[in-house]
Amino acid sequence: MLDQFLWIVLPYIVLTIFIGGHIYRYQNDQFGWTSKSSELLEKRLLRFGSNLFHWGIILVFGGHVMGLLIPIGVYETMGISMHQYHTIALIGGIPAGIAATFGIFILLYRRMTVHRLIANSTKGDWVSLFCLLIVILSGMSATFSNINSHGFDYRTTIGPSSVLIQAY
Repeated sequence: MLDQFLWIVLPYIVLTIFIGGHIYRYQNDQFGWTSKSSELLEKRLLRFGSNLFHWGIILVFGGHVMGLLIPIGVYETMGISMHQYHTIALIGGIPAGIAATFGIFILLYRRMTVHRLIANSTKGDWVSLFCLLIVILSGMSATFSNINSHGFDYRTTIGPSSVLIQAY
């Protein structure tokens, strides 16, 4: 019962809160959505770290979308075996995750060493960076702990098509 809640129900609750929170915030504080740009305070590390982080995250997100939202049957129809799928996911996912990891570390280093940034940083800046760091490191540790082709197959357990199959 706990496994079903953690891996089937909770992700959808979190997604609903995420979308609902954005809608609520847009309706009630539309002009409060600002972020202080730190580009004027330091550009060199920002340019490198931000590009690494954002491109890594975009590619990681794309991999998750392909893995979770495209049913296994589509890959089987294309003739892609489970081993081939896993190999392709690792070949694309590990470099993307490493790029995001290095990018967030560069941005964190930048935030901790540039005096002008230290003076202008808020608690929210630090919380955001550390939360992102935790998410990225936990994802990378999960990837490296399941690197063999017989590891955890999320497509058959937490993907939307598997949730529908388990419901029936």
